[in-house]
Amino acid sequence: MSDSEIKEYLSGFKGVGPKTISCVLMFCLERPEFPVDVHVWKIAISLGWVPPSASREQTYEHLNRRVPDDVKYDLHVLLVEHGKVYKNDVKLLRPFVKR
Repeated sequence: MSDSEIKEYLSGFKGVGPKTISCVLMFCLERPEFPVDVHVWKIAISLGWVPPSASREQTYEHLNRRVPDDVKYDLHVLLVEHGKVYKNDVKLLRPFVKR
């Protein structure tokens, strides 16, 4: 099945939204997806990767297009872990971000 077919199928279930679908694609099916949870979303805004007004869905669309497929899994895991440990504080990351 293609990613779009899987997304369409899974979205038919009550309570299954874009983040859950993206997680299934990335973690279970090993597809190049970039789920955006609250940690990824807040960090992406703080680092200026998306505008401050970007919704989680807009952030998902933007990052899924921009993040290279070969780093999506690792970057997602790192951002979530950073968000949990440092409560989404990006002061330590800012010096390494090119703008």
